Amino acid sequence: MHSPSGSFSLQLIACIILVLGHAVLHAAPAVSAHPQSLAVEADAAASLTVTATGTGTGTLNYQWQKDGVDIPGATSSTFGLTNAKPWHIGDYTVRVTDSSGTLISSIATLSLTGQNTSIWKGLVYYFPLGATGNDNGFLANHLNGTAVSPALDRHGIASGAYSFSRATLSRMVSTENIVIAGTSQRSVSFWARFSPTYQGIPSGKHVALFHWGSSNSSAGTHFAAMFNPGWDIQRAADGPYRMWGGLADNVYRGPFSYDQWRHYVLTLGDASSSTNVGFYINGVLATKIPHDQNPLNTVLTKFRLGTISDDGSTIGSGGSGDSYDFGLDGAMDDVRIYNRALTSAEVYSLYESEATVTVQISSQPQTLSVIQNAAASFSVTATGIGNLSYQWQKDGVNIPGATSSSYSLAGAKPWHIGDYTVRVTDANGTSTSNAATLSVTGINSGIWKGLMAFFPFNGNASDLGVFANSSSVHGPQLIVDRLGLAQSAYAFCGPLNPTWTSGPSYIEVPDTPALRPAKNLTLSIWAKASLQSFQGYVHMITKRISLLPPGPYNSWTIGTPDSGRSTIQYGADNRTIWNSELINGFSVLNGGWQQFVMTVTDTKQALYVDGVLVHQGDVSNSPFTYSAESLLIGTAMKGAAGEDQEWYGALDDIRVYNRAMSGSEVAALYAAENAPNNWRQTHFGSTARTGSAADNEDPDKDGMPNLLEYALNLPPNAASRVPASVQATGGNLEYLYNRGTAAFNGGTAFQVQWSDDLTTWSTTGVVESLLSDNGTHQQVKATLPAGSGSRRFVRLRVQ
Repeated sequence: MHSPSGSFSLQLIACIILVLGHAVLHAAPAVSAHPQSLAVEADAAASLTVTATGTGTGTLNYQWQKDGVDIPGATSSTFGLTNAKPWHIGDYTVRVTDSSGTLISSIATLSLTGQNTSIWKGLVYYFPLGATGNDNGFLANHLNGTAVSPALDRHGIASGAYSFSRATLSRMVSTENIVIAGTSQRSVSFWARFSPTYQGIPSGKHVALFHWGSSNSSAGTHFAAMFNPGWDIQRAADGPYRMWGGLADNVYRGPFSYDQWRHYVLTLGDASSSTNVGFYINGVLATKIPHDQNPLNTVLTKFRLGTISDDGSTIGSGGSGDSYDFGLDGAMDDVRIYNRALTSAEVYSLYESEATVTVQISSQPQTLSVIQNAAASFSVTATGIGNLSYQWQKDGVNIPGATSSSYSLAGAKPWHIGDYTVRVTDANGTSTSNAATLSVTGINSGIWKGLMAFFPFNGNASDLGVFANSSSVHGPQLIVDRLGLAQSAYAFCGPLNPTWTSGPSYIEVPDTPALRPAKNLTLSIWAKASLQSFQGYVHMITKRISLLPPGPYNSWTIGTPDSGRSTIQYGADNRTIWNSELINGFSVLNGGWQQFVMTVTDTKQALYVDGVLVHQGDVSNSPFTYSAESLLIGTAMKGAAGEDQEWYGALDDIRVYNRAMSGSEVAALYAAENAPNNWRQTHFGSTARTGSAADNEDPDKDGMPNLLEYALNLPPNAASRVPASVQATGGNLEYLYNRGTAAFNGGTAFQVQWSDDLTTWSTTGVVESLLSDNGTHQQVKATLPAGSGSRRFVRLRVQ
C-alpha cells in the first residue's frame, strides 16, 4: 500500500484534478446574447448589442470589428450608427475579453434596403475623393494631397475628383499605414483618366496609378498598378498596363483611350487560387496571373496615388534604366480597398453601380431598306456632359471618318448591307446605339452581312467595301476573268501573267481593324492554277502573324502545301492542332476557275469548293492571333522571302467577313458570283462565250441578245418578249418589269429611266419597289412622274 509506485500514482491524479479545476475556474467570457443581423433603410439608425458574462477578474472589455478589422473607439457592449451608409454594409463581430481570456461573437450582417451588399462587404477603406481625401470608412484614414487640384468627376460634378500633374509631382499619400485582416485576399478599385500629354513619351516610363507596399521591389510587398504611355504610341489601339502582386509583374495591352474615365480593379486571390492577381477594366477581366509571394503582409505601408514614393520623386529604374515612377497627368476618383478578392460578377456589379451613364440617346438610328444606288442615311440624337464625339460602326468595326451624328451613303450598294451602330462618347463614358440594319431591295443580305473587305479586281485592286482597305500591287497583271470580262482578275506568277518571268508577284493590303475578325471568319476567293507544278508551300491568301519559329505563323490562310499535289491547306495557326488542314480528293490543277470558301466558328472550321462542303474539322475556342503584318494576296511573304510560296495562276473576287457564313449562304454566294456561267451551262451546255453563246448573239432572233436574256432570266433559244408594261395612274406612270434573281444578286444593275425627247434620259423622281420574288424572277414596280407634256418615254437600262 505504501510502495513508491503507488505513491506516485496518487500524486499524478491529484495534479490532474488541480489542472482541470483551474480550467473550470478560469474559462473565457460567455456570451448569452449574440449580436443580430440587421437590414435597415439608408441613413436610418442601426445598433448591434452583445450580452456577455466574465469568469475572470476585472471588467469585461469589448472591441467591435467590421469585416475582421477593429473599429476605432467601438469598445462598449453596444455599437451604434446614427446614419447607416452603404460603406457600413458588412459583417460585424465583437471581441469580448477579461483576465481569463477572449471570446469572439458570431457574425451579424448589416445590410441596407435596396443596396447590393456584395460590392460593399469587405470594404476597409473608401476614398470617394470629393472635396477631401477623407476615408469614409471606420478607420478614418486620410489621403494627403500635394499639388493636386479638385476636378470634374466622370459624372460632371465639380470637385468630385482630383487632378494630378507630373510637372509638380502631384500625389496623394495616406496618413497611416494600410491595415487589413487576413494575409492573402484583397482588392483595390479606382477610376482614372489619362491626359493626352503622354503622347510622345518614350516607352518604358511607368506611370503610377496606385502603389501599396514597399518601394523596394526586392521586398516582395508590391500591390500596384501602373500605366506605360510610350507603349501606347507603338500600338495605338492597345493600352499597356503593368500590375504587381507580390513579385508578380504582368503587362496587359487592352482597350485604352486618352481623356476618358475608365474603371480599374486589381484583385489578389480568388476561389481557385490564393495566388491569382486579376486585373479588370470597366468591369471585365483583362488578365489574371499568379503572384510568387504568399501570403502577403497584412501591413503594407502607406497607400499612394500617382506615385510610388511618399515625396513623389522618381526612385528606381528597371534593368534597362527605365524609370519605375513617372508622374501622373490626369485624374483619379472613387478609390476602394477591400480585405477580400471581389469575384468577376461583383467587379462588374461595382462597375455598373459606379458608372452611371451620362450619355443618353434619345433618338436611335433606324433600320432602312432601299433600292440599289439610292441614298441611305442614319442619324442619332444624344445628350451628355461636355462635347460629344461619335464613331459609326458597320458590323461592329469602326468606319474610318464616320465621326458625326449622322452617317450617309450617296448610293447604297450590296457591299453596304449590314448592321450599323454608333458609339457616342462624353467626358464620362460611352453609350452604343441600337443596331440599324441596312438592306438593299431584292439582294440576298446573307451573302453581304459582315463583309469587312471586298476585292472584285474590276480594273484595279481597290477594296469596294465600307472600310476601303488600301492595297498595292507588286507584279500581278490584270487579265480576263472567269466570266469573260477583260481586266477583271489578276494573274500572279506563271504563264497566265504575260509580263512575269521570275521573282515576287503579290498584292499587299496593310493591317487594319477590319482585317482582324475575332473568332469567326469567312474567307472567299476564286482561283485558277497554272498547268505546272507548284514549288513549296504556295498560298493564295494569307494574314501573316510572324516569320519566326516556333510560330504561330498565320492568322488564317488558304493555299496548297507542296509540289502540285491535289491538296488544299487552310486554317489558322492558333486555332488548330497542326498549322492547317490538308484536304485531298479533288484537283487544284484542273486548269479552270474554282471558288474556295473557308469558314471558322468558335469550334469548327470548314472548306467549301464551288459552294460544296469538302471538309470540316474541330478548332479551339480561342480568338485569332494577330500582328501588324499585312494581308498578302498571292504569297505568304513579301519580296524575295516569298519565293517558293507564291501562287502560280490567277485570283479574283476576294471577300473577308467577320462572321462564319452558313452552308446555304456559301452556296448562294457561289451561285451569285458564277451566275452568268451557270446560266450558259444550263442553256448552251458550256460556259464558253463563243458562237451562238456569245454575249451579243441572238440565237432565237427575238431582238434580245444573250446578255439581256440572262439578265431577265429568259430562254435564249426560244423567242421571248420583254417582261415589262407601263400604265398611267393619277399623275404618275407605273412601269412593271421582271428581272432574273440570280443576275440581280450576281451584280447586274437594273435602272428605270424616262425621257421626253429620246435624247436626254433621267432617273429623277423614280421610286422602285419589289413586288415579288419566287427565287428565279423578281417583279419590280417603278413609279415615276407622268410629266406635263403629251408624251413620256420609259426604258429599262441593264448593265
